[in-house]
Amino acid sequence: MEPTGLLLAMTASRWHRAVEPVLQEHGVSLLHVQLLEAIDTLCKRGTAPHQADVSRYTGIDVMTLSINVRALTERELIARHTRPHDARRVFVELTEQGSQLLATVREGLFKADAVVFPNDDRRTALRHILTTCVEDTTA
Repeated sequence: MEPTGLLLAMTASRWHRAVEPVLQEHGVSLLHVQLLEAIDTLCKRGTAPHQADVSRYTGIDVMTLSINVRALTERELIARHTRPHDARRVFVELTEQGSQLLATVREGLFKADAVVFPNDDRRTALRHILTTCVEDTTA
């Protein structure tokens, strides 16, 4: 019997192969999409998150996150800003262009989901389990 994490990694590798054409078509990496998705999710919960919030939510270390936030900012997919009362923290949010790209990429990712996880009920159950795992680790 394989450890759960190993099964998850092997499944993720299959899914990544299925989504690679979508990522290439839009010139983004999976890490970029993770960041866009996390920023979008966290913004919908309230105010724009700061980079440490995004790091905690995604599990991506702060240095890697910072480098990729800079790249996404240069592409005008996200905007970075500080607040007068807290100039040390950098807050991030999607630009209109970033929101549009994320919506388009999501469509491709959902299509890949249907190929890699063809059973709707199992795909829904897996999404629920994984969402619970992500939420449990970000508390």
